[in-house]
Amino acid sequence: MFKFPIIDSHIHMYTEEDLAAIENAAEKGRYRAYTLLSSSFMPQTAPGNLSVMWAKMKHAGQVYGYASLHAELHGKPNAEDLLAQVKLYHKMGFDGIKMIDGKPSIRKDRVPLDDPCYDPMFTYLEENQIPVLYHSNDPIEFWNIDLIPDWAREAFLYGKDVPSKDQITRETVGILKKHPGLNITIAHLFFLPNTGEYELACELMEKYPNFFMDFTPGWEMFGDMHRCPEKWRNYVIKYSERLTYGTDINGVGTNVERLSPLQKLFETEEELTVGEYRCYGLKLDDATLKNIYLDTYRYRIQKKEPLPMNMEDLNSYVDALEKRISVYKDIDRSRALSDMRKFKNLIMEAAEG
Repeated sequence: MFKFPIIDSHIHMYTEEDLAAIENAAEKGRYRAYTLLSSSFMPQTAPGNLSVMWAKMKHAGQVYGYASLHAELHGKPNAEDLLAQVKLYHKMGFDGIKMIDGKPSIRKDRVPLDDPCYDPMFTYLEENQIPVLYHSNDPIEFWNIDLIPDWAREAFLYGKDVPSKDQITRETVGILKKHPGLNITIAHLFFLPNTGEYELACELMEKYPNFFMDFTPGWEMFGDMHRCPEKWRNYVIKYSERLTYGTDINGVGTNVERLSPLQKLFETEEELTVGEYRCYGLKLDDATLKNIYLDTYRYRIQKKEPLPMNMEDLNSYVDALEKRISVYKDIDRSRALSDMRKFKNLIMEAAEG
């Protein structure tokens, strides 16, 4: 399907069943490797780190796994706890950290993204060059009732209680100012084409050597760039060693369908409609495609094969996770605990076989 080998840098996994659908997409796309992102930042899916650990063990050498941080969705995270978590996940064999603190619906009940409570964790990640995949912001239409797409209206129509897109951008850049060497990938091109922030997009690439962005749809980006098509296409070519391919697929029913339009948008000049969005192909040259599809991720972000999982701290982590689940509010606690035990058992079976 694709012209060159692929590493998908952005796949979500929630359930045991999701993995079979993801495997199918990886086979259809002829992926060389792919990265699974934990959902543990959400209380109901707190066992997500265990699900990713199991998938990494089942597909050793092919699956990169990013752990998510456990924290209350309101207020100020505990700095010592965040630091302890990233140290533990690194020791356990996770390949990176997935953060969604910059999602406006999450950020509205939390402290600023560049608050000092995050500094010890980011310092450790920066010093050890542990990759971070960070979701920051959403399309500007999500703050406008007249422009928000129908699919997002119920969940993501943001009011005055939600920080503005510009504020979240400034806070994210604030992280980089304090941690300029951080190995960080901002998802969805940081939604910069969405507001025509070409100069900032260039500045970030020039100023921060380990700053990356992924091309994961939001399909709107392929329409947003078409407002100034040559400028953005030249940007993609110039900075292709800092851009990566991703799909944002997340399980049953949302997988293979994304591959064909992405291939067309990268490799052809076709115009196509995806959902509510009119998209325009970039027709990228071979060197650019190779960078985005594989080389940026494999040789700039990761620089090594997926790490083996270390079982040494599994039991203590599960014990701590059970305590976290026991105090989370407004969740189906029995289901979360059941998922935790299921994935622990799957991990044990994978280790034996």
